Amino acid sequence: IHFVRQSVHNMPHLSPETIHVGPPGLHAQWTIECTIGNLGQEIKSHSQPYANLSERGL
Repeated sequence: IHFVRQSVHNMPHLSPETIHVGPPGLHAQWTIECTIGNLGQEIKSHSQPYANLSERGL
């Protein structure tokens, strides 16, 4: 398996795993990392760093 790219190896597993755990976008690592990056960009103020995040949560 180490000779096959991970993306190619995952293709046969995609359909059965989607049935068991749902769409890959909901539990994939890159989705979570992108969300963390977006939330990090929301923190702009040094005096009140969580003001933008709490406003976005409302």
